[in-house]
Amino acid sequence: MEVMVATSLLGFALVAMFGYHAQAISANKHARAITDCTYLAQTRMEKLVSLAWTETSGRPSDLADGDGSTAKWGALYHPNSGSAPTAVDGQGGTGANFGNPAKYYITWEADTMDAVNDTWLRVRVRCTYGDKRIGSTHGITISAYRYRDDAS
Repeated sequence: MEVMVATSLLGFALVAMFGYHAQAISANKHARAITDCTYLAQTRMEKLVSLAWTETSGRPSDLADGDGSTAKWGALYHPNSGSAPTAVDGQGGTGANFGNPAKYYITWEADTMDAVNDTWLRVRVRCTYGDKRIGSTHGITISAYRYRDDAS
């Protein structure tokens, strides 16, 4: 009788542990996706901030003003795309690297902060991804200010 009671208690404990294990796996997947999104958004922001922009050369098209419209993933409007953003994987490629499918969407928008002299902008970059498990979208948005190279 004692062996049966001990076995049933052990069985219940194992069932509870497996439930926690599944929850930990799900939390790790979400944390990985947020880490990838942060990396991808920061990489795009660095590219946008490093673009050459002077009064004579004019503002690069990637830093053009957006119209504030939104797209499928709650994405920021990108002035040159006109359509939904292209999905990328965790390394920024459009294929699947190391079995990671392309599931992140990078969008950005530049807002004029000085309409008179056109010397500085606020740049926002958003990375989003769909969570099929609960049917929602997650992601992050980062922002930075970009000054014209020859602004004084």
